[in-house]
Amino acid sequence: FSTIMSCQTFAPAQACWPGVCGVNGTCICSSSTQPQVEFNYFAGISLKELKKNSAVAPCLQDEKVLQILYGITAGLSLVAIIYQLKDVKRLAYIKRLWPSIVTLFCVLFASTYRTFDTGLVFGVDVLFSILISNAYGFSLLSISFIVRDSLYSLVKGEEWSSSSVERLMERYIRMSKLWILYDAFFAQLGWLTCFTDEIASLNMLRCILIAYSVQTLVLCCFGQN
Repeated sequence: FSTIMSCQTFAPAQACWPGVCGVNGTCICSSSTQPQVEFNYFAGISLKELKKNSAVAPCLQDEKVLQILYGITAGLSLVAIIYQLKDVKRLAYIKRLWPSIVTLFCVLFASTYRTFDTGLVFGVDVLFSILISNAYGFSLLSISFIVRDSLYSLVKGEEWSSSSVERLMERYIRMSKLWILYDAFFAQLGWLTCFTDEIASLNMLRCILIAYSVQTLVLCCFGQN
């Protein structure tokens, strides 16, 4: 990774937009913006240097806008949690939706935490990284539960029930147990990047994205054959 960069231009905007390019060839950000630091801790530049207004990176991150977005996310996740829990009357309901509920709580806590502490960065702050990692991991797990419930409905319905659908259901139930371990493992790799060097962190994030992409494709294609 190179740590020497001149003022960058992203056409049609001017160099360093919305900041300005200084005489020494570095970007000078406006009061509300700073160089991109979200998921950029492995860029070969120290986080302390990257956050400086004179850092050699474009001023793409508007902290005020980010705070508003995180605040909106926290509010929407709270509404979703209330909606999910208002009809909880049976234990079976919780067993079916617990991955979704855990996802929403992780999103709520992470967004609220980030709204009130603008210095948080994934891969640097441990608690914030744990919440974000598990929110993403449990969200995919909740999707696998939804697919399982959909197959179960097909098995119970007279119109769609058949021996092939029942075999598909049995196969997917076995797979869903694997997904729990799969998601739990890769979700934890995310926050472990807080304790690794830049190269290791980048490789770990690549592994996580590849693993989740494979899982999403399997869930989308399951049963097509």
